[in-house]
Amino acid sequence: MMNKLFLLFLICSFASIFHVSAAMDPSRPYCERMGYGVEVINETHYCVFDDGVKCELWTFYRNECGSDKIKPLPCVPLGEPIFQGESCCEGGKAYLPPYTLGQTSCRPVEEVDKAQNEYYFKLILWFLLAILAFVFIIYVISKIIKLIRK
Repeated sequence: MMNKLFLLFLICSFASIFHVSAAMDPSRPYCERMGYGVEVINETHYCVFDDGVKCELWTFYRNECGSDKIKPLPCVPLGEPIFQGESCCEGGKAYLPPYTLGQTSCRPVEEVDKAQNEYYFKLILWFLLAILAFVFIIYVISKIIKLIRK
């Protein structure tokens, strides 16, 4: 029974790793947001430009296909994933909650500020609780030592 649970855990772990890494590939959206198409030939992904010329996605992402192919990136609307070099449309801010796997996305500024404030509040609260617990443990230990000395 334990072996089956361990195997299930491993399968779920690997599945989540592959899902996250696939979600975080910036080369495809980089091409598409510039208004170009994407074509797959023999498992290789290409960015297809307006003139029909093709360039491998990662090569294009590294700006190695010619500067004439680079267009200014439009702002990223709320709710959409955002990658390096992009900016959110007005009223949006890039955000990924702490300790979360996935892709950063554009969210309303108010939502991001509220989430960050809540996170810091919880962090401070846990820190204070840890100090209180430490003081309580020291107090109990001192009482036990006094009882032992009697």
